[in-house]
Amino acid sequence: MDYIALSEALGIEKDKATYVYKRLNGGYYISLYYSKPPILISLRNWPLLYLKKKYFPKFSQPGYNEEFQLLVTLDIYTILGSSYFLINNEYNVPHKLVNKELEGVYYAIEQVAKQESIYPYPTMSIDNIDTDLTPFIKDIVERRVRDNKEDIARLFQSIAFNSTVMEELRKNYPWAKTINENNSLKAIALSNKFEDFIKEYSNYIFYLAAEKTFLFDKIVIDQGIRDAINYVEKSEIKENPSTDYEKEITNIYNIIKAEANYID
Repeated sequence: MDYIALSEALGIEKDKATYVYKRLNGGYYISLYYSKPPILISLRNWPLLYLKKKYFPKFSQPGYNEEFQLLVTLDIYTILGSSYFLINNEYNVPHKLVNKELEGVYYAIEQVAKQESIYPYPTMSIDNIDTDLTPFIKDIVERRVRDNKEDIARLFQSIAFNSTVMEELRKNYPWAKTINENNSLKAIALSNKFEDFIKEYSNYIFYLAAEKTFLFDKIVIDQGIRDAINYVEKSEIKENPSTDYEKEITNIYNIIKAEANYID
């Protein structure tokens, strides 16, 4: 769905909509939409994207302020809405959940503005954005479904092939430049860099497991976006997993390890 067209339909001038959209890189919706699996990892810095303080005065101006709120609201609706659908099989996410997240974002903006003595700064100026954002939510649901069907071995071969660990191998060993994507994990293991790779990219395992078990979605609905992110970020690969989420982490790790095994 065309975001700029949506803005214009709500009475926001195209140039103002485009200005905000570009300064915020299209918002978290765009990050989720174009991210490779696991897409939820693109939310790691939530809500830092909105805290670009140098733009606060501009974003506070008439038209820009409304556009800023629309973009934040769209992001929140798509994140909460996709999680709500995956848990409850319906798109009607309760407004109280959206409002709670909105208040949290604007509180963070206010705190940054006060700490940096910036005035004016963006504030909520629209009581209710009366438009159907379901098409945007469906976009993210489709990508979440795609992630859940992703071949785990192939995914992490791709991640390994493009990793900083593999990049270092190419710099130091001529033979590494000949390695194709399907053998990336084996090459890393042969170089005794497997644990380095796992340490650097463990969050990809955690977010994929949180997607597959819908743990992220449950926490988002019950506690909020930032709490869900914090929970995933603090995860570990456990020798004796007990929850479904921990077991899925172990399962993904074992698949990666099996792919890295150069003795079949």
